[in-house]
Amino acid sequence: FRYTTLFRSAVGEGGTPLFRAENLGAMLGLNNLFIKDERQNPTSSFKDRQAAVTAAVLLEYGLTEAVVSSTGNVAIAFSSACARAGIRLWSFLTSRVPAVKMHEVAVYGTQVIKVASTYDQTKRLAAGFAASRGIYLDRGARSIAALEAMKTISFEIAEQLGALQTAAEGRPAWRTPDWYLQAVSGGLGPLGVLKGFREMEQAGITAGMFHLFTHAVFKALLFLGAGSVMHSMGGVIDIRRFGGLRRLMPYTHWTFLIGSLALAGVPIFAGFWSKDAIIAAVHDRHPDGPPLFAHPTPY
Repeated sequence: FRYTTLFRSAVGEGGTPLFRAENLGAMLGLNNLFIKDERQNPTSSFKDRQAAVTAAVLLEYGLTEAVVSSTGNVAIAFSSACARAGIRLWSFLTSRVPAVKMHEVAVYGTQVIKVASTYDQTKRLAAGFAASRGIYLDRGARSIAALEAMKTISFEIAEQLGALQTAAEGRPAWRTPDWYLQAVSGGLGPLGVLKGFREMEQAGITAGMFHLFTHAVFKALLFLGAGSVMHSMGGVIDIRRFGGLRRLMPYTHWTFLIGSLALAGVPIFAGFWSKDAIIAAVHDRHPDGPPLFAHPTPY
């Protein structure tokens, strides 16, 4: 793997392209919008990073069996990686997983256990099975190997953005994006990416970690608030039936308000200070240049 000095294992996944989304960016009014195309991984998912690193670590410690619970993508990625590594895999899938995904998992030789229950119950059954047989159980975001794998996304983004900057300015540098967005379920991807950006900051490679961390924390606060509302509504997600949040759920109302103000960068809230830190860093980098807002950030 290319980042052997920063990474714990050597694998071949990753190295996916970063391209400028010109049309989407124009629609959103964003001149520098980039998309990291994780579809280019072996099973078309960023989970391939997690699976490949985990398989490498299992081989390093002489382990030949593993257990995963999944709703589809993790099982497929692990099946591919374990088949190449010669590791026997047991995959616990909920009955709601589409048949085509179950078939793809089985094609790799994985032992498929279909569970006619919720995903939480599926995870409990997988954990009990692994414990009873003394087999390694992948724990997703609580797995060291998984978090280490997702760090590579941040390394690649910083290097790829830096390469674009080098082409524009003629000087090599890694750089982090001002914003990083990723769809999540369990949250493993952003956790690993945040870990990677934080370690680059500690190594003195990049700046902007305060802003990234602030955004992640208060975005998580909004997610928690949304979950609280959905739980109180009995799982209803029809926005037309929502209303009166300040009166019915005052504490949740305040969490939404605080999170929104922080993300918007309103003075005294965290987002204001993190954005101010970025502006100060840009000014320090171009102390003798034109006024700060007179020139866009080159990519």
